[in-house]
Amino acid sequence: MVNDERIKIRFVGTGSAKTNLKRFHTSFIISRDVDNILIDCGDGISRKLAELQINLNSIKNILITHTHPDHFSGIAALLVNMKMIGRESPISIFIHQDLMDFVKYFFAQSYLFFERFDFPVDFKTYNCEEKTILNDCISFQAKENSHLSKYHQLVKSKKVKSASSSFLFEIGNKKIFYSSDIGDKSDLHLFKDEFNACIIESTHIEISEIVEYLNGNSSNKYFLVHIDEEREELLKSNLLDKISKGKVFIPNDGDEYLI
Repeated sequence: MVNDERIKIRFVGTGSAKTNLKRFHTSFIISRDVDNILIDCGDGISRKLAELQINLNSIKNILITHTHPDHFSGIAALLVNMKMIGRESPISIFIHQDLMDFVKYFFAQSYLFFERFDFPVDFKTYNCEEKTILNDCISFQAKENSHLSKYHQLVKSKKVKSASSSFLFEIGNKKIFYSSDIGDKSDLHLFKDEFNACIIESTHIEISEIVEYLNGNSSNKYFLVHIDEEREELLKSNLLDKISKGKVFIPNDGDEYLI
């Protein structure tokens, strides 16, 4: 790994799957110098990036955590917009190996034929438990979580594949844990490392379980995302002491933080 430098996290969206005017679906960019990765592309991602004045050419890599619409359905339009602005630099798209066939079929059915693009689109698979090297600056490891376990019988009967992962990013000598969407509080403990920052979703578990997790860990910074607007104030009131001490952050769309 290269020498350590500050890592920037920019939150593109911080909301849940429920559409609202205050928060876009959860998505963010991890950057170190010119190396970066966009995590998830929900419905309307192209418009949100334009609103935040994020240059589409600056996005070098895209990681899809799972294919729920609030995390995936905007990717086709995003690539079309990259084509329409005349992008020439390559982009890498990281997909769980079990979802690759579906994703390629999805693009074909969306009439995205990449041989007609002026920039290379490089599909790369990741597997759970294995480290994926993005470049000489950033790597990540995925672990399967239980977010989609409630669908297992339906998935089996409909003969489709599913995958939902949590992630540990390593940038230089810093580590960032991203829970992504989870099924229960046990998914918060998939990685046993000490982290410089944790990005935790706040919709699919109880607020008391979030407080319990925060009390039992010693990461430098915690960011709560995937925020349901109906319980946002309750979330803030339960974590007021940690927020006031600069330990816990509830970011708004567009906010940037250095790690």
